[in-house]
Amino acid sequence: MATSIRPPNVNSVVISGRLVRDPEVKPIGESMVCNFTLAAGHRYQDKNKEWQEKVTFINVAAWGRTAESLGQRARKGTPVMVEGRLDMDSWTDKATGAKRSQVKIQASRVQVLEYQPKVQEPEIEAGTPRKGNTMNQLEIIHPCPECGRELTDQGLCSNPECAEFSLVVRACG
Repeated sequence: MATSIRPPNVNSVVISGRLVRDPEVKPIGESMVCNFTLAAGHRYQDKNKEWQEKVTFINVAAWGRTAESLGQRARKGTPVMVEGRLDMDSWTDKATGAKRSQVKIQASRVQVLEYQPKVQEPEIEAGTPRKGNTMNQLEIIHPCPECGRELTDQGLCSNPECAEFSLVVRACG
C-alpha cells in the first residue's frame, strides 16, 4: 500500500529590479493599493560565450502602509526588492469577450534599495563648498523600521545585526 506524499504548500517570491514607471497609488475601500511594474534582469552567456541580458517584466501590488510609502519614496527607475506570493488575475476582455489572465506578485514587503529624499536642497551661492556625501561619508536621515537605528542617505540600515541591513547586503552583493 503506497502512501501519498503531500507536497509542501509554498508560494513565495523574492525578486529585485527597477520600477518601469512611477507607481500608481489609489484607495481601495479603507486601504491603499500601489500597483507597479518591475523590470528584473538576468545575465547569461550564450552559445558563443557572449554575455546577454534578458529582462522580465512583472506586475506587483502592494497594500496598506507599504503602498503609501512606495507612493512617496519610489519613482520610475527606483531599485527595489519585493517579497510576496504569486497570484493570478483573471478577467473577460470587454472588447473581444476573450478570457484573459495574468500572473502578478502580491507583495508582503517591498524594500527600496536607494533613498531619494523629496526635500528640495537650499540654493548655494557660487563658490560655496558643498557639504554632503562622498564615498566615505554617510548622511543620516531616518530610523530603521526594524531596529530603530538611523538609516544612511541611501535608506540602508547601518546596523550589521539588523534584518534590514543583511537583506540589503544580500540583494546588492
